[in-house]
Amino acid sequence: FKSDSESLTERCPFLADEVNVERIRKAKQILHTELRNTPSIKDLARRVGMNETHLKTGFKRIYGCPIYTWVVEQRLALAHEMISNGTHNVNEVADQIGYTNVSQFISAFKKRYGITPGRLRA
Repeated sequence: FKSDSESLTERCPFLADEVNVERIRKAKQILHTELRNTPSIKDLARRVGMNETHLKTGFKRIYGCPIYTWVVEQRLALAHEMISNGTHNVNEVADQIGYTNVSQFISAFKKRYGITPGRLRA
């Protein structure tokens, strides 16, 4: 029986390098901190000192999804929480999580949760 980290490094020897793993974790932290206005992958890679391809590949291996998918999921989870709390309207939530187009936000939210944010709030 192998630990998760052992099986990860066998599938991707690049992840055996703890420095690379730490850089990917740092990238995730930057994304989390700057969720409303996330940096481009190019900028993120530069900020953590990694090649873009290695960042994208490593992120997917460690977190199980591409960077963009992770960002969208985090934004929508935050939106769900904000709307469930009832303290913000749909337009405010869309703006606070980084959507400039409210209808795109509503569409993404409904696709993810099966209900519109307005219905959840009601």
